[in-house]
Amino acid sequence: PDSSNEENDARWETKLDEVVTSEGKTKPLIPEMCFIYSEENIEYSPPNAFLEEDGTSLLISCAKCCVRVHASCYGIPSHEICDGWLCARCKRNAWTAECCLCNLRGGALKQTKNNKWAHVMCAVAVPEVRFTNVPERTQIDVGRIPLQRLKLKCIFCRHRVKRVSGACIQCSYGRCPASFHVTCAHAAGVLMEPDDWPYVVNITCFRHKVNPNVFTAQSKHSKNESCIATTTSAAAAGATILCELGHKSKACEKVISVGQTVITKHRNTRYYSCRVMAVTSQTFYEVMFDDGSFSRDTFPEDIVSRDCLKLGPPAEGEVVQVKWPDGKLYGAKYFGSNIAHMYQVEFEDGSQIA
Repeated sequence: PDSSNEENDARWETKLDEVVTSEGKTKPLIPEMCFIYSEENIEYSPPNAFLEEDGTSLLISCAKCCVRVHASCYGIPSHEICDGWLCARCKRNAWTAECCLCNLRGGALKQTKNNKWAHVMCAVAVPEVRFTNVPERTQIDVGRIPLQRLKLKCIFCRHRVKRVSGACIQCSYGRCPASFHVTCAHAAGVLMEPDDWPYVVNITCFRHKVNPNVFTAQSKHSKNESCIATTTSAAAAGATILCELGHKSKACEKVISVGQTVITKHRNTRYYSCRVMAVTSQTFYEVMFDDGSFSRDTFPEDIVSRDCLKLGPPAEGEVVQVKWPDGKLYGAKYFGSNIAHMYQVEFEDGSQIA
């Protein structure tokens, strides 16, 4: 019996080494304290058994949906780690499961105590939500969310969604009224960083990210209020948001190439398998307008005070003139650029969308 156990242990260690080699280890940026809710627990934070001594954690991909998570962030015991590992949603074949805190499907989901589903990241960021079983990140309690929070409207999706749903978080600066779903904020590039109890996540909206001293009264209608998140897929963010809060990790991103089979939303609003036919990219500039509004999707040719197509982008912080779709010119400051990837796909019926 002893030799049999030793053989099993050796076989398991070999299997685990294969998984480690194929997936790799990285250091999660979410400290363990962010998963602990109650005040009595902050004095002593138990060590996470799924973290290595050097602070790294194994990255594991679900064999079905391909969501990639840290073993420590998702709460995966070592005896469950294998090539055929399934996330909680795929284990239950809950293909239509959506997060009750943001209403996006897919991603790193765990079940709640009332038999709904929630993204681990949403559960971490919404202040009143807690993990009853902290080490395994299970039994998520969403019953303490106050009505005031449930009434908040997301500044990114409120114009596209008829009903108020999920639970929004707010900018951490003073009385800033900016509110948004966790996944909408992540997709739009809102900065979210680990903080101290009782608000374990510090959120910085676009206005305060650029100018922390800006007055936080109710802002007037932003020129790009309805289009800030158009260049990034919030649904895709739901599938990759566990490694970090507010930062995009190369380890979490998967390159999509021509010929690859993907799942895409059809014009009939249903999702189908399709093949990627073409991949293009577009560079957008990020500018802060004089009225405090922010745009992450300004075309280089819309900068009229400089020929950016020939000379390249302005210097960071340079004052520029931007031509808006209303035909008017607006003063702004240049803060950087980002690249959006666009895909043309073909469904089995031969129809294509981009």
